[in-house]
Amino acid sequence: MGLGVLVSASKLGFRHLGLDLAALVFLVAAVVGYLTMTWYPAVIAWLVSFPIRWLFGDPHSNRAGVSSAMSYSLQKSKRIQRLSKSIAEFDDRYDVSLTELFAMCQADPYLNTVIENHGVGRQDLEALYQRLVEVGGAQWRGGHYIPVSAFAYAQTLDYMLRCRDAQEFKVVANRLIQYFEKNESGTISD
Repeated sequence: MGLGVLVSASKLGFRHLGLDLAALVFLVAAVVGYLTMTWYPAVIAWLVSFPIRWLFGDPHSNRAGVSSAMSYSLQKSKRIQRLSKSIAEFDDRYDVSLTELFAMCQADPYLNTVIENHGVGRQDLEALYQRLVEVGGAQWRGGHYIPVSAFAYAQTLDYMLRCRDAQEFKVVANRLIQYFEKNESGTISD
């Protein structure tokens, strides 16, 4: 069975770590089962396939798996750091980086859900960014450049959008600075 999965995945041009590992487990189980003349290895291989699918994702479902989620998180963190550096230094890629930041907000499923829940568009995000910078929010705290990180995480974006009509937006900026400085997580209370 394991050999069949590997061969068919190769012929179809479809490679996936979860499939490869499951195929390998079934292949080993088949060899061990044949050598020991028992069926127990096949049952064990079947049981082991569930944690493999959980860890490495199932290519035929919407679940990405733990390793895929970690990979996405690491890629997003690197992207945020790159954008933060470019925007904070106001380098020659400033405009491109700012455009990329707002595009990331709209492409990320968690951030886009927050944006849709508040009924705002890209122009509203750009105005919110300018407002945050104008009130003194353009600071580095806890390894985060506040104007970028505030847009990059659902909790902070939701907080800014909930408070976007506040008269004293400096209070909002200070709360975001505190949030990243103290390495907080979760929903920000008003």
